[in-house]
Amino acid sequence: MDFENLIIEIQSTPTDNEFSKRGLTYVAVANRDKENDKEVNLIVLSTAEESKTIKYKFNKDSVFTYRIVSLNDLNADDIMTTVESKIKEGLKIETKELILYALIPIIVSKDIEKYIKRIVHNLLQVKNVTDSIKNLSYGIEWLIVDKFIENNEDRQILCDLL
Repeated sequence: MDFENLIIEIQSTPTDNEFSKRGLTYVAVANRDKENDKEVNLIVLSTAEESKTIKYKFNKDSVFTYRIVSLNDLNADDIMTTVESKIKEGLKIETKELILYALIPIIVSKDIEKYIKRIVHNLLQVKNVTDSIKNLSYGIEWLIVDKFIENNEDRQILCDLL
């Protein structure tokens, strides 16, 4: 992203100390890059936990903090209605709206393949957003396609579109 390096982890199981150690490692590795002058953050998108902030104490003086955002708190119908009407009308879509839109198949968790195809089709119609945000939403959807589309040919077609 333009102002930070954001590491996004999608979890379908609760986080624990082992997860926190792994998350800390991600952030530490990204922070070692001498050319990286942006803040590095981790956010967990979860279907297994409520939204909260985790403070993992990894030694007596240091605490690693990250946020968990519960996807269960989101209203998929509202997100789809808002974003799809903005696409149709050519209106500006906010960053958060587009990212949440790309996550719709996971938020809904039923008929995932049907939602994936709908989201991919509509993401390709999006205008009036920065390339970095468009690419982030494409990347999120690409990962969802790769994980949840079982038919190899369908998966390849959708991934190629993104």
